[in-house]
Amino acid sequence: MRFLFDVRVLSRGSASGIEEYTRNILTNILQINKQHNISLFYNGLRKQKLNYPGVQIIDHLIPN
Repeated sequence: MRFLFDVRVLSRGSASGIEEYTRNILTNILQINKQHNISLFYNGLRKQKLNYPGVQIIDHLIPN
């Protein structure tokens, strides 16, 4: 099965509740899931780079 997660909230680089919750959920999903294809999508002109080894990251330079 293939999953695509919209992780634009993580590209801001801040550490509010939403970002922390999203980061924790994603980390746990990646730890327990070894059989599915997971991709992360984010976009924006000014953003923090995401680093999740073994996961396809779809990075677009278009404004939100």
